[in-house]
Amino acid sequence: MPGKVGVECRDTIRSIIHDTKSDRQLLQDEEIVWQLTRRGLAASADPTPNAAAVYLAAADCARLIQAKFSSESEIALTPVGPMKSGAASAYAALARDLERKGAMDAGPNFANPGTYELTFVDGIDAVPDPE
Repeated sequence: MPGKVGVECRDTIRSIIHDTKSDRQLLQDEEIVWQLTRRGLAASADPTPNAAAVYLAAADCARLIQAKFSSESEIALTPVGPMKSGAASAYAALARDLERKGAMDAGPNFANPGTYELTFVDGIDAVPDPE
């Protein structure tokens, strides 16, 4: 189990996607860091204020795992005989769930970019009066 779940984004994502066995990781650290970078986060960033981006990066990671399992033959030996394993479809379902969570945690964007000058810097410049 990763040691910094809830403290660092990378370890939090490992926990969210159930990739916690250090001797048999489904994704390399670099693959997770790449997904975080695509979402504008560092691996060591605090996941709490960045929950939406973390969920969306975790969904991207789940899609990577889904693709890995889809490209392999997944045959499980069961008491009734060999059966196709459902790991790829399970990770597809996890990705959909995480995408929904990421969308729900994302804050609304009320700004209308057409009302701001090109030099407007959010948090520094005063917001223009509505007309």
